[in-house]
Amino acid sequence: MAREKNKVSFLLISKEYRALIAFTLVLFLLSFLASLPTQGEAMEWYRALKKPTFTPPSYLFGIVWPALYIMMAIAVWKVWRLRHSENIAPALITFFLQLSVNLVWSYLFFGLRSPMFGFAWIVVLLPLIVLTMVQFDRHSRVAAKLLVPYLAWTFYALILAYNIWILN
Repeated sequence: MAREKNKVSFLLISKEYRALIAFTLVLFLLSFLASLPTQGEAMEWYRALKKPTFTPPSYLFGIVWPALYIMMAIAVWKVWRLRHSENIAPALITFFLQLSVNLVWSYLFFGLRSPMFGFAWIVVLLPLIVLTMVQFDRHSRVAAKLLVPYLAWTFYALILAYNIWILN
């Protein structure tokens, strides 16, 4: 009986909010996939690297990234909601392209253990985030602004990756 009640409760959530839940789940799945190369020996490798003094403590990444992924999910959802009234395909394509590039970063930096490739990949990622923000702004100023912390964190990651590459 409780199981059916939960099923009915979920169905009572509007299609719009089910989409927000779906976007959030997809982004958290991608964040999980991005975290795979950071496990085990890769973390030992990372700990052994020379790092600049402004390197954040490791636990901070586990706080910042989920918050950024939630903001990204809300941003893409806000644009997606306009699908019947506006041509949002370019904005969504750009969003998922930059998200794919973001996912690959962990595999380059941690998987290949290459700060140089990690730095170079962020150089590719940053303009894609900016382009996504421009595309989103055409449809929703709020959606574009929700990506500002992501852009700032990624720019910080660029500086951090560059310094780790140079120090090692």
